Amino acid sequence: MTMRKWLLRGAPVVALLAALSACSSNGGGSHAGSDSSALDGGVSGTVNAPGTPIKVGVICMCSGVFGASVVGASEVAQAWAKNVNATGGIDGHPVDLDLQDDQGNPGTSTTIAQKMISEGVAVILNLTGFDAAWATNVAAAKIPVVGGIYQDSIFGTNPYFYPTGQSQASAIASVASVAKQAGARNLGVLYCAESTDCQQIVGHLKTAGQRVGVPEVYSAAVAATAPNYTAQCLAAQQAKVEAIVFAGDAKTAARIGSDCDRQGYAPTFLMQGLGYSKEFREATGFGKSLWMPFPMLPYFADVPAMQKMNAAVDKYYPDLRAGDDVIWAQLGAQTWAAGILIEHAVKASGADTSATVDAATMLKGLNSIKGDDLDGLTSPLTFTAGQPHTVNCWFTANVRNGKESLLNNGKSTCSSAS
Repeated sequence: MTMRKWLLRGAPVVALLAALSACSSNGGGSHAGSDSSALDGGVSGTVNAPGTPIKVGVICMCSGVFGASVVGASEVAQAWAKNVNATGGIDGHPVDLDLQDDQGNPGTSTTIAQKMISEGVAVILNLTGFDAAWATNVAAAKIPVVGGIYQDSIFGTNPYFYPTGQSQASAIASVASVAKQAGARNLGVLYCAESTDCQQIVGHLKTAGQRVGVPEVYSAAVAATAPNYTAQCLAAQQAKVEAIVFAGDAKTAARIGSDCDRQGYAPTFLMQGLGYSKEFREATGFGKSLWMPFPMLPYFADVPAMQKMNAAVDKYYPDLRAGDDVIWAQLGAQTWAAGILIEHAVKASGADTSATVDAATMLKGLNSIKGDDLDGLTSPLTFTAGQPHTVNCWFTANVRNGKESLLNNGKSTCSSAS
């Protein structure tokens, strides 16, 4: 399975907006944990909790083509577990974190999932794009899965999969809505020429734009190998495009922004927040005016819940937040939120310190979650047993002249439209 197929699986509405920028352009980047040998595997850290351990499996595509984009999130998962265990556990229960690398291989991912099922994990934290390969297995075993990575159709259709933020179904609608909030009266789309998957976003954005009164008036393919993008910039300018949605990799995005800027053309740029990293903030053109819907609070939000994550990450992985743009990005925050969801589910289950927290306990707790914003990290979540868990809310942020800002007073926007 390609990364594009991961982003588009089920319906092509996430498209390359979601995370291609983070996963394609820098897939060859380096980091201390970008290969499976650097993973801790079984993670506990210092344990100051008297209760029975909670087995948490993490399936991560931490190496291979996509490893550099995900391995940082695996370290956030480990920081969460170590922090929990050093501060009394979850209601006295320590976390026994089993972190396994599927190396970007669906067969390996399925083998790992099956092993975790046989070993009786209470919950799986998903950090792979290959969850569809083993979704039926975990559902049959009645083991819940939390994201982590949840930008695919599985997290909106399988009742054993629990997202911590916006589901796939409303991803395109949120981009169109944010375009309108940015003041744009129309949209243009530039999409990667390397795959037909990229082009599919054009039709979906056209429909979503019409719904909110922001029509799509221009679209064009862009090749990563092109010497420049002057022609596309001039064509968009002549079409009087006010906001450009870009579906492609970060390096191409930076070049497009620079080429448009040289032509004196400064549209608003739009992308999904999951694909954002600080290199966009620093990119000519993009850094002037970039608007994004985020599936939960942006990782750069200066709020207590994010400060707690940052403190734990800095304590256990002090180089992570200062590292590569792609290593430290939104997926890290989504992983931390998954950990907080696990904590809240255990507490909601009513399990005391002497109880065994197994998958049934976790399901009871997860399905007891009602209106929980995970300490302010996301929009209020409500889960119901036996029903798919769809979240159609997002947070809006922008970058203006290189400065990141969380908008709408940090409140989420919700829509029933997909």
